[in-house]
Amino acid sequence: MQNIKYHVISLSSMILFSYISAVTINGIIKNSLVVYPSEKSRMRAANTVSIEEQSIDINQLVESGFFRAADSGSADESEDSTSPVSDFKLIGTVTGPPGIARALVLKKGEREPDIFKLRNNMYGYIITDIQSSKILLKKNSEVHTLNLYEKKDFAAVARPAGSDTVSSGGVVKKNISRAEMQQKVMNNIDNAMQGIQAGPHRVNGQVEGFKLIRIRPYNILYEYGIRSGDIIKRINGKKVDSTEKLFNMWQGMKNESKMVIDVERNGQIMTFEMNITD
Repeated sequence: MQNIKYHVISLSSMILFSYISAVTINGIIKNSLVVYPSEKSRMRAANTVSIEEQSIDINQLVESGFFRAADSGSADESEDSTSPVSDFKLIGTVTGPPGIARALVLKKGEREPDIFKLRNNMYGYIITDIQSSKILLKKNSEVHTLNLYEKKDFAAVARPAGSDTVSSGGVVKKNISRAEMQQKVMNNIDNAMQGIQAGPHRVNGQVEGFKLIRIRPYNILYEYGIRSGDIIKRINGKKVDSTEKLFNMWQGMKNESKMVIDVERNGQIMTFEMNITD
């Protein structure tokens, strides 16, 4: 009888031990078969997401007005009427793939510069390359180079009729009422910035003014005589060497009786003097 009990207990213990062992081994095998992504795979996935997000941002910028190129038909000219390269001024470039690269070019006698894409017809020339400091133009079998900021004598921009007067020292004077200044400029900064594409003008990495890449005729500064391509150097004698400083100057204009803006245009300094009347 004792032997039977002993064998029953031994058999039960063996069965229980076998079950526990089987469960344990099964769990170990399952865990060993789970494949976790490697560090390289995770980095590749992160880079893919980053590239996709960057592409979206670039496309949004390209489609915005800042990079919008001129209609190729508007710049098309017949072979006989093509202007010489010396009549063009390269104001700025955006380098990159063909879908992003742009050139901002001002033609002699024109008030506004135009933005051109790679391979566009630019006043009878085909833009074959856009670099950071120059563009290459091709006409027939000839290739021309247009460098950035070449010093050329451009005809002065025609000034609209109004209350402007020009002194012998090259100072453009204009009288404006404080009420007009308050309404169009001070009360609504968004309205004042409408129609402007601008940014800091850097020389050797240092901000040396604020460049107006494009300014539309309906903007208040255009009415005062400021034009596309102008670089605002000083306001009331103070250098414009940061965006924050420019904004602070803007805010301080509400109590001024005169606003004097020194502007660099085609390598020459012009002064706009605005007398604010009560």
